[in-house]
Formats: sequence, structure tokens, C-alpha cells
Amino acid sequence: MAADGLKQRIRNGGDVIGVSIPSGSTRDDFEKALNVRAYDFVTADAQHGAHSDEGLIAYCQIASEFGMPVRYRIQHTR
Repeated sequence: MAADGLKQRIRNGGDVIGVSIPSGSTRDDFEKALNVRAYDFVTADAQHGAHSDEGLIAYCQIASEFGMPVRYRIQHTR
């Protein structure tokens, strides 16, 4: 699903379903998780664990291969 379509559905109060796929996951991990059902987005929480820009880029690239928007929670800067 395109990110613009997802944002519009959220604004309109529509139901959206996401799946948590941990940061550092492989393409195979994504494929297994996304084959369970139709999801609207993927999410990862890197706030309390190791995080790198390279890891975020890799995560987003894999999600992009599946056409999935990403919600990626990074470490709070304070």
C-alpha cells in the first residue's frame, strides 16, 4: 500500500493493520511475517536497543521491496 493511501485512511478514521518486524530482520523474516495476512504497514521499535542509520536504511529498503510503509521508532534524543 502506498504511504499516501495509508495516511488518508488514518485521517478518515479507517482501520489499518500493522505488523511488528524487529529491526535487523532479514528479507526472509519480512516475507514470513507478511505472508500471515494483508498488512497496511510494518513497524519496528529501536528506541531501547541498538540502532544505526545503516540498519534503518536496510530495514526501509526491504520494506520497500514489499511495498510497505514503515513506522520506525528511534531512540529519544533527550
